[in-house]
Amino acid sequence: MDVAAHSVASHSTDGIGSRLAARLGLDQLKLSGDNFVGGCIECSSSDAFSLHVDKGIAHCFSCNGSWSPFQLAAHVLGDRGRAKQLLIDLRIFQDSVNGNGRSTKAGPIERIARLKGVDPESLKAYGAKPIGPGKIQFPMYGPDGTRCTTFALSIDGGKGLNQKGKEAGLAFPHVDGKPRLPQVNETWYLVEGPKDAAALHGLGYFACGLNTSHLAPKFARLFMGVNVILVPDRDRAGTNGSQSSARVLHGVAESIRIAVLPAEFKESGGADVRDVLHSPGGREKVMQCLADARPWQEVNAGPELPQVVLPGEEASISKAAEKIGKLLAETGRFFMRDSLAVRLQRSKDIGEPHLAIVKAAEFCSDIESVARIMKTKSTKEGEVITVPSFCSEATAKLILASAALKETLPEIRVLSSSPVLTETHGNLVVVSRFNSESGILAAGPPVEDVSLLEAVGTLKQLFSDFLFSSPGDLARALAAVITPALTFGGLLNGRAPIDLGEANESQSGKGFKNKLACAIYRSTPRIITQRAAGGVGSIQESFDSALVSGACFIPFDNLRGRLDLPGFESFMTEDSYSARVPYAGTVAIDP
Repeated sequence: MDVAAHSVASHSTDGIGSRLAARLGLDQLKLSGDNFVGGCIECSSSDAFSLHVDKGIAHCFSCNGSWSPFQLAAHVLGDRGRAKQLLIDLRIFQDSVNGNGRSTKAGPIERIARLKGVDPESLKAYGAKPIGPGKIQFPMYGPDGTRCTTFALSIDGGKGLNQKGKEAGLAFPHVDGKPRLPQVNETWYLVEGPKDAAALHGLGYFACGLNTSHLAPKFARLFMGVNVILVPDRDRAGTNGSQSSARVLHGVAESIRIAVLPAEFKESGGADVRDVLHSPGGREKVMQCLADARPWQEVNAGPELPQVVLPGEEASISKAAEKIGKLLAETGRFFMRDSLAVRLQRSKDIGEPHLAIVKAAEFCSDIESVARIMKTKSTKEGEVITVPSFCSEATAKLILASAALKETLPEIRVLSSSPVLTETHGNLVVVSRFNSESGILAAGPPVEDVSLLEAVGTLKQLFSDFLFSSPGDLARALAAVITPALTFGGLLNGRAPIDLGEANESQSGKGFKNKLACAIYRSTPRIITQRAAGGVGSIQESFDSALVSGACFIPFDNLRGRLDLPGFESFMTEDSYSARVPYAGTVAIDP
């Protein structure tokens, strides 16, 4: 496998290293984890040079050279003066002095402003406050204009984090310590996140930072009578998000326009406002694209949704179900898990993607998201015509039970947060999206190819702090890490053993050992705790629900006394296991 996942040009320019690589023309470097790697700027090595994406610190493992961000710029440019000016332009250095002519000491806001390429005063205008030596926090506001949560940024890099367990909000500039909310007839620019909003604020615009790529309907009333200009990132999520935001604002805002940033369109990781601002002539480019924003009606991308005629006088259940199934399959979010239709989704209580059984009441809106719903109707003259309609829950049940829908939606067998190695036509292949032949849906970045010696050493290092009773116990712990990779891809011709952990003391790390194995696969464990043997909420029901949702790691924790679970015994011994889900029937699971 190729170690190089992305080139410098395709990576976000948020971090110091990313911005330096782009401005210094180091396009030969490739992204690998948290570093750009490639040919050294000093010696003849073709792959020993490493530049940290966020920190901008470089090192060569061949000539042992090391460079700070300034030293790197000075070496490449061959001029210390030009290097200093470049770092000032990128806001890595701060060109400011106090009354004595000495440089001022930068606090967390100033340091993060340089890292993110934003004016510190603009961050403060959005309510930024230090909450640690290298961390700041923004207030975020709900649909009623009151503070509902916070958004934190760290000097260590990253996109930032919303306050856990709180409803997401919007970022607004402040006046006298209070949020400056949009007013009728004002022009406001909607961008993704407080950083881009602060960047536009530095240019003199009213800007609101969204919590994601699109505006949730509950926030629409904040922009009643406002002239809204949407400024999406130049990628698929940004483009789709702007269309969704425009539909939400339609009929609420006075006008809706969409600006197109002057940058290459990408499927993911496209340029945002700050990326363009950091490019040569960036200020003029951004201001011009905002001035050129076009009315939404002119750029309302995408054809009208296709029509689906619901079962009725002239339409059969099978025909409607087949068309709906094809449209839902194209979204990449709907599948069949044995006999039940499932939806790929993410919820707050389960952090990673999981499968949820499609219920009839929800299925009505699912159909509306991909099709214009019509029904047949007979006129007084006896003519049969089609007219707009809606899908009732009863009709949704008929479609869900249809064999035509089950045959149209793709079958899903494995849901993984990391790429899966499987065998296809006698060859080993890596699945990183959806593979219809194997039924594997995998996500995550490409896996780095390492030598066997390095792999063995890395795996052993995981358990260096554990005290095992025997070498055999260590070997079984290592097997528990490797086995999932073989199981997900169907490479293990036989049953995967249960990983059973015992310890002579409490709090000795049994649960942590499980989490280590899960972390390797970018997954979180769906922990099952002991309850009564049967009934609603029982350990058996929790286990079955986890299986149907596609959970890959299901630890049983804090078990005491006798474990009387005939269903679990069946799972461990039979070729097929029937997982029972309340109010939804059974799903056949391959153990």
